Amino acid sequence: MTKTPKPLEPIPPTLLATDPSLRGTGWAILNLRTWRPIALGVVVTKSASDQKKAGLRQSVAEADLRSGLEIFDALTKVMAVYRPLMAAQEGNAGSKSVSAAAGLARAQQACGDAIYRFLRATPIMRTVQSVKKSATGTLNASKDDIERAVRSLWPHDDLDSMLRAEPVYASYGHKPPSPGKWENAFDALAVAHSVKDHPSLVAFTKFANAV
Repeated sequence: MTKTPKPLEPIPPTLLATDPSLRGTGWAILNLRTWRPIALGVVVTKSASDQKKAGLRQSVAEADLRSGLEIFDALTKVMAVYRPLMAAQEGNAGSKSVSAAAGLARAQQACGDAIYRFLRATPIMRTVQSVKKSATGTLNASKDDIERAVRSLWPHDDLDSMLRAEPVYASYGHKPPSPGKWENAFDALAVAHSVKDHPSLVAFTKFANAV
């Protein structure tokens, strides 16, 4: 006798926030009704040297292209599952070298492309400085400062368990990020906090609370 499948729980109205990085793009999904995170992760990709160790010989350009496509695919899967109404993204960060700047640009483009494909709209963009200022009150905040601020903003949410959970894009070969990469997910939550009072998001939140 075939069991009747349980009905799926409705997904609440959500926001996707991203912190683009070619080797570890942080992302966060927040419930717009409660303003609490419901999913958190980091899309970790391999550099050319990492792929060489794994037996895959690729140039830096090929590896970076592959990483951008992995970010695009992973975020597309995240949005297919959590169906955000809006998105926010950190941008305009400085880089120490031309290659680092090119890698960051590719990650930002991959995030933006995935978001536009799903929402048919561009994300709310925030500079690194505005994200730091919003979360910590200072423009010179370190990664540790941002993590402490984020944990204080959501003290009742088990962020560690979210980060240790199998990602929704695990079928693509991705695993939960190591703790050393968690800072990117905390940055994504800081991005979300920085747009909380954005007029468009306020309007969407009012709509979400009304339905």
